[in-house]
Amino acid sequence: MNQTHTGLCALEISYLWAGYAVDSMSVSILGGFGSQTTNNQVKDLMKTAAEFGQEQVNRRSRILSKEGMPLPKGFIPEEDVFMSAPRLFSDRLYLTYLLVASRLGLLFYSQALGVACREDVRFFASDSLQATERLQNSVLTLMQNRGECFRPPILTTPDHPEFIQKTSFLNGFFGDKRPLTGMEISGLYSSMELVLLMEAISTGFAQVSTDQKVREQFLRMKELATDHKEAMEKILKKDDLPAPVSCSAEVTNSTKAPFSERLMLCHAAGLNGTLIQAYGNALGYTMRNDLAGLYLKQIGQVGMLAESMTKTLVEFEWLEKPPGALER
Repeated sequence: MNQTHTGLCALEISYLWAGYAVDSMSVSILGGFGSQTTNNQVKDLMKTAAEFGQEQVNRRSRILSKEGMPLPKGFIPEEDVFMSAPRLFSDRLYLTYLLVASRLGLLFYSQALGVACREDVRFFASDSLQATERLQNSVLTLMQNRGECFRPPILTTPDHPEFIQKTSFLNGFFGDKRPLTGMEISGLYSSMELVLLMEAISTGFAQVSTDQKVREQFLRMKELATDHKEAMEKILKKDDLPAPVSCSAEVTNSTKAPFSERLMLCHAAGLNGTLIQAYGNALGYTMRNDLAGLYLKQIGQVGMLAESMTKTLVEFEWLEKPPGALER
């Protein structure tokens, strides 16, 4: 049997549908960023990333349309991007955004590849994974050449393997706290990378939003991101580890929105879900109970903000309903 003509399963439809919505948003955002920068290297990279996003939208559209699936409305540059708006963020923020986006794309496509059964969907996920890897490499190379790539600390190489001999290894709330493991450091850095981006994005969006309800959501996100940043910085500093560089200074003084209110709020809501996933991944590698407690607390806080943003999106009828099971 030709697997291409086998119907899509729920997981395949979900990844294709969600990816369509996200990529249509990315095309608009990257197009807007690209129009605001005057650096040719940054502009070319934004253009390449936007073209890749549009190609993904087109490929998903063909697969879903063959199955008779209605496509999401998504976002349209002509409606959701205001090219005449002044620059809102610096080039460093644009590159940081693209680096984080490419890393999230690697996670998304690896998960999609892991659950796909149909051959054409597997090939699509595999191709997308490789293309996203090339994009990430290009971003990293440019950031390194510009001196804007922050590297996590290097660990001392142990002389020999060791086994944990005391349950105090788990201590965090009481007793002596051991230094962070490499995986715990990795979880903190990965989470902070996203939190710092969210802090800057929400600062910029709150500055240009003209709707009070929407602006309040951005201000809440900014406050939450700052609190989470400071909590994780405190843990790193106790082990004399440097914290990732903040992006707060990368926001200009512009007060004119480069994007529609719907696009900005949908983007912020999506970042909440991504941060919950990042905290969950970090939690899985954590053995110190104080750090595990912090992640659980922060997941709950982000969840409450995500619920509030979702209610606002529903109130304005800006949230599209994803495919799901029938109500019986």
